[in-house]
Amino acid sequence: MSQQKQIDSQTQTIRLPLDRNHKEDVFVAVNGQTYLIQRGQEVTVPVAVVQVLKNKEAMLQTALNYEQAVAAKQ
Repeated sequence: MSQQKQIDSQTQTIRLPLDRNHKEDVFVAVNGQTYLIQRGQEVTVPVAVVQVLKNKEAMLQTALNYEQAVAAKQ
């Protein structure tokens, strides 16, 4: 089995929080495959989807830090 197929076949169970501010499902696309992840439910997804969600959180944090830095300078 090729290394890419091994990575694609690895899965992880995740649960995205459901709260008043985050009620809608989360759409993720990886290499032409699409996933609609339901909040508040445990779901099994490929590891690549988990990586996309982690990257999303990291970029959101970077953006928030930047906004705070700009606001502090004003």
